[in-house]
Amino acid sequence: MYDYYRQLYLEYLGEEVEFNHTKGTRPRVRKIETWRNFKPILKHGTELDLDNAVKVALNDGPNVWVWSDQHYGHNNILGFSNRPYPNLELMHKCMMLNHNDYVEDGDVCIWVGDVAFLNDTLANELIRKHKGYKILILGNHDIAKGKVKKLDFDEIHLLKHVQFEYPQYASNNLNDFVFTHYPCHNFDDRTMNIHGHEHVAAMYTNTHQHINVNCELHGYKPVSILALAELARK
Repeated sequence: MYDYYRQLYLEYLGEEVEFNHTKGTRPRVRKIETWRNFKPILKHGTELDLDNAVKVALNDGPNVWVWSDQHYGHNNILGFSNRPYPNLELMHKCMMLNHNDYVEDGDVCIWVGDVAFLNDTLANELIRKHKGYKILILGNHDIAKGKVKKLDFDEIHLLKHVQFEYPQYASNNLNDFVFTHYPCHNFDDRTMNIHGHEHVAAMYTNTHQHINVNCELHGYKPVSILALAELARK
């Protein structure tokens, strides 16, 4: 299933679209070849069994967490998204404390892209202060000059797919959670797309098949996979 969703996502990212500030069209993302050629980066050489981690979390407790669009080091985000912080220093401190209030050392946290507007050294100093096993879903601001930034995550992926086989939470024929940075609008109706990227005042993006986990919509803290499953069920 991963290859199936990867193909659909890359087709969506590579679709030619018009941009207001340009004449003509270009792919939805810049440097589309970087996305197409990206291979998972595994700090420990192997991938965590995320299907099992989610299954355990749904049955025994909220030990899988999700959030996105931290934008650490991005001064303009304070005004652009009306974030409730007077400066970046306080934003960094509050969001890190929020994260660590929820995520324990043995937990998993999926970061759904756009981590930091900092050089890799400064970004990694912040990332390492966050607890848990950290999985990054590649965002457009996690790429610089056509290359993926060297960020200190346990895993970095183009997308992640979780088989959703838990009837107490599933709705209708929902079978899959797919984590992507961009909301993807060419998945079939069995898919719940968990995404970030959009800085909007609504948790859902256009359809009932999308849940936006931008931290701005969730109190600048991670949301549990259990809470996302409940949203999907509803």
